[in-house]
Amino acid sequence: IIAVNMIPYANVVLALLLNGPLMGGLWLFYIKKVRNQEATVGDAFGGFGPRFWQLVLTQLMPGLIAGAFVLALTLLAVPAFIVAGRGGGAPVSVALFGSLAVIAFVVVIYFNVCWMFALPLAADKGLQFWPALELSRRVVMKHWWMTFGLVVVSGVLTLLGVLVCCVGVLVAGPVAFAMLNYHYQKVFGDLAPQS
Repeated sequence: IIAVNMIPYANVVLALLLNGPLMGGLWLFYIKKVRNQEATVGDAFGGFGPRFWQLVLTQLMPGLIAGAFVLALTLLAVPAFIVAGRGGGAPVSVALFGSLAVIAFVVVIYFNVCWMFALPLAADKGLQFWPALELSRRVVMKHWWMTFGLVVVSGVLTLLGVLVCCVGVLVAGPVAFAMLNYHYQKVFGDLAPQS
């Protein structure tokens, strides 16, 4: 670990490569528990098998798409800032920046909720990254407010766990993650795995 941290950007690259498979394995472990199936430590590392690259891409793509969207909005705002700056329109610039920031925030939140279950779909059902993202978006759209509420409640629960001297997160984190797994099972449980 120390050697990885000494190489510039190696820990970032390593995190990009490992987060998807680790989280995919964690989803598999919890999904088996929710289904009352035997779950082992091997299931928690199940993302390092044949699904490895699909899980990496499924974890990576939403961040890249959100980043590209925010960058595009920023690039659209630059000419308006230049024009407003030349004409002494500082209040216009602030209003424009505020509006674009709110739009970017709402769109990123919307898609993050829609793609909430793409990773477990890739891990559990064996979908490739883009079909997993699309299926998650299409199905969550039907339950968007309920899913958003669940994400907020699980986030607040985890935050409360952190506020209890950081030790409470050891209980609150798994409970919050289990809540998301129960919702996943309720919404996607009947879907047949891909061969």
